[in-house]
Amino acid sequence: MQRTKPPFRADQVGSLLRSAALKDARARRASGEISADQLKTIEDREIELLIKKQEKVEPKSAPKPAPPMPPPVPPCSNAA
Repeated sequence: MQRTKPPFRADQVGSLLRSAALKDARARRASGEISADQLKTIEDREIELLIKKQEKVEPKSAPKPAPPMPPPVPPCSNAA
């Protein structure tokens, strides 16, 4: 039986929709109204907003990945 109510697994596949602000900025860049640096600033801001949105709707039941392990400690040399 297929679940229709949470908790269920959902994976993002493919691209996310581009925001109106991003579409507008790219059109303004294409017409020469803004510089490449200004476009990059807008793109970076929109990416940050999208990440925050994804984190907000992220299922809480999914475990967080474990932190990376520290590097191994080299053996002591007790040469006297």
